Amino acid sequence: MKANTLHFPSSSRSTKTVSSSLHGYRYRRAARQAAGSNPCTACGCAHACVRAEIRRRLQASLVLVGEIGGNDYNYAFFQAKPVAEVEKLIPGVVKTIVGAAKEVLDMGATRVIVPGNFPIGCVPGYLAMNAASSEPADYDSAGCLRELNDFAAKHNSRLRRAVADLQASYPGAAVAYADYFDSFLTLLHNASSFGFDAASTRKACCGAGAGEYNFDWRRMCGFPGTAACADPSTYLSWDGIHMTQAAYRAMSRLIYHGKYLQPQILSFPEKNGQT
Repeated sequence: MKANTLHFPSSSRSTKTVSSSLHGYRYRRAARQAAGSNPCTACGCAHACVRAEIRRRLQASLVLVGEIGGNDYNYAFFQAKPVAEVEKLIPGVVKTIVGAAKEVLDMGATRVIVPGNFPIGCVPGYLAMNAASSEPADYDSAGCLRELNDFAAKHNSRLRRAVADLQASYPGAAVAYADYFDSFLTLLHNASSFGFDAASTRKACCGAGAGEYNFDWRRMCGFPGTAACADPSTYLSWDGIHMTQAAYRAMSRLIYHGKYLQPQILSFPEKNGQT
């Protein structure tokens, strides 16, 4: 069966928007699609028809829940809050992710992927904002900030345990954890073999900061005075926060076809190097 991918919600959404997004999807989109195929002539009850149509579509779809909570962490770190304080957000963020996953599973989803967090200590925006206050010992061998990566690892560890609980609670569904952390590090450590410029792995393609990271939070990509690099496909980072399309494509292939989806619940064929 060919799977359709539904994103709940879009990348890096705040946890505050998740519930309303799911409810909005549940009724607005399904009602619109149900009206097109007119299944209510058989059902009689509009709400029952909507629920039946949602269940039918979810059962034939692949649902990616996340990445949720990115903005919650970003807002806190961008206000220079200490890592120990931001760690207090982790339980609430994970609870929201699990709640979103449970909702789509209860609505009929049978294949659900829950992604973890990126190694944010390798992200140009975070590297640039912490450059003035960091010492050489704060970086690992890849030039990433250890403390921020440890934070992301703590989030992922808690989320993995929550996904294991979901798997036990929904034995009839295929629920998997997508390892964004290690898949991104694979790209970072093997940039050249994936077609990226190894010298630009920690630099934003689009920005106005120049220097080592080409990032200035006061003039982010799109602001006057910013410019994009000549070939974004050779960069991992687009604007210092988000990845380029080429990086997302490479990472998605690692997840869909490699060892970074746990357990591997997909069997998508590759044709000419494409997923």
